[in-house]
Amino acid sequence: LIDRADYVFDVSGDSMEPNYHNGDMVLVRKLSSIGDLNYGDVGAFTMENELYIKVFDEKGLRSYNPAYRLMPYTEYERIFLIGEVIGVLQEDDFATRDEIQLYEAMSAKRAD
Repeated sequence: LIDRADYVFDVSGDSMEPNYHNGDMVLVRKLSSIGDLNYGDVGAFTMENELYIKVFDEKGLRSYNPAYRLMPYTEYERIFLIGEVIGVLQEDDFATRDEIQLYEAMSAKRAD
């Protein structure tokens, strides 16, 4: 999934629980058109200079957490699609300190 992602965004808050949690880092694949996203898909959107991870719904943007209300399209002047959420980065997706040191050593040898 990492190879297919164009962006990584931090999740802030609990509106997308139980699937996405506060502090998760979601992988987003850039889409060129809202027509590339299907109803029910999770997308990354910007509205009024804020980033939202929400479910794309016919009537608006929806949270998984039922404590949050639907964000109807009619209430927002401009909603822009960034892309589709395709996954969450896991702890083992990050390089370890040893892997970073090995990479740095190999890069230094190539530079010589």
